[in-house]
Amino acid sequence: MIWFGTQRDGAASFDGDQLWNIDAPTDSPFPIISMAFTYSNTIWFGTYANWAYRYSAISSEWEQVGDSAHGGGLPDPFVNALAVDKRGVVWFGTNKGLTRYDGATWNTLTSSNSSLPGDTVRALAVDPRNNLWIGTLHGLAQFNEKGTLR
Repeated sequence: MIWFGTQRDGAASFDGDQLWNIDAPTDSPFPIISMAFTYSNTIWFGTYANWAYRYSAISSEWEQVGDSAHGGGLPDPFVNALAVDKRGVVWFGTNKGLTRYDGATWNTLTSSNSSLPGDTVRALAVDPRNNLWIGTLHGLAQFNEKGTLR
C-alpha cells in the first residue's frame, strides 16, 4: 500500500494496481505535512496547525493527538516531521521542539533543555543503527540509543 497526505482530503492510499482509497477523521479538512509508519499497523500523520493523528490500518479508526489538555503531549500544533524508531518510539518534530512518545510518556527536547540546535524541527530520519537524525532550522543533531543528543 502506498500512502499520500493531501492538502484537505485527509490521507489517500493506493494498492499499487487500481484501488484508491481516501480516508479522513470527522474533523477534516486538514493538511497532512508528515507521516510515519509503525510495525503494528498504525500510521501517524502530522498536520499543519491541527496537531497529529494516529490511524489504525486495521480498524480504520482515527484518533487526534494534541496537547496535554487533549490527551497528548505535543508542545505545538504544527507537526512538521515524524519518525518511528525500531523500539516503536514515535518522534514528532514541531515548531517548539522535538517530542518523544513511547506509548505512555511524552518528553519534549528544546534548545533550552538540551543540545538541540534549534526548536523548529523540519526533518527526522532513523538510520539502520537506530540513531535519530534531526534537522532543525539551525542545524543538524543526532540522538542515539544511549540517550545522547549531539
